[in-house]
Amino acid sequence: MNHGDPAQGALALLFLNVFAEQMGFPVPSYPALLIAGSLASLTVGDAGYVAVVWLIAMVACELADSIWYGVGRRYGHWSMAQVCRVSLEPDTCIRKNRNLYLSVGPKLLIVAKIVPGLGALSTLMAGATRTRYLTFLLFDGIGSALWVSSGLVLGMIFQRTILATLHWLETYLVQGIFIVAGALFLFVFWKAWRRHRFLKQSRLVPRVEIDELLAMQAETPDLRIVDVREPSVVDETIPDAIAIPLDAAIDRAMPDTDAETPIVVFCACPNEVSAALVALKLQAAGYRHTYALVGGYDAWQATVGTSMPTGDADTRPSASNSN
Repeated sequence: MNHGDPAQGALALLFLNVFAEQMGFPVPSYPALLIAGSLASLTVGDAGYVAVVWLIAMVACELADSIWYGVGRRYGHWSMAQVCRVSLEPDTCIRKNRNLYLSVGPKLLIVAKIVPGLGALSTLMAGATRTRYLTFLLFDGIGSALWVSSGLVLGMIFQRTILATLHWLETYLVQGIFIVAGALFLFVFWKAWRRHRFLKQSRLVPRVEIDELLAMQAETPDLRIVDVREPSVVDETIPDAIAIPLDAAIDRAMPDTDAETPIVVFCACPNEVSAALVALKLQAAGYRHTYALVGGYDAWQATVGTSMPTGDADTRPSASNSN
């Protein structure tokens, strides 16, 4: 197969396509890898073409991922919050991805490009958690190589099917656009409906503002303040806060707390969702006077500013380490 000068423009477009997707733009590049693979036969003469395509896609991946890594290393949690604003599930985006990276470590980068929604957030987490850059490059490079190679190999294997599909799309372009657009609409609608139901449930928990919390601290000696942020990524908390993991068994996490004790739960997530979820657990366990702090820890820092190291906070055992 002849790959002449026109292919140079196609390779440049492939680089831009892969780079743009890895930077977070909604321009899927995996189909381009499949097509590039399908345009190559398995002959020795096309080995150079496949190698060039593979190298170009790899450079695009590593360049974009290194940018995300640098942003995460410099701006930390703030950068993840900004990216999650455009997520279909912004309220749980940070918590899910942060907890997943902390439990798996840099090895998560090997599959990050395969699992939808993990790519940019995993590289941000690598930077935010101060993963060594060489370690990041190793695992991210393995993940990029697997992702690029799978696209090219699958394109070669299903060459006839892919080329026939391209011919069909050329013939029935309008119908194909409507099918893809319809499927995308149904997916977004389903995600939006799930988020609406999720937020509706979380709104059942009453909220308190920072000034209300300060008044409660002054007037209620037995007030309990609960911090449900991931302990391994925070080093300061509200004074006298109790650290309780999200998956903790409530009866074990707060064994000496009276049912009438007022409890204020806070997190560091949009719409206080994590705090509301724990508050709902507490209410179900019989703690009727349970609230979520509006704005969470960020609002406390912006308004009050005083904090204490998390190592000095009162901590309770989680379900995973309580016997």
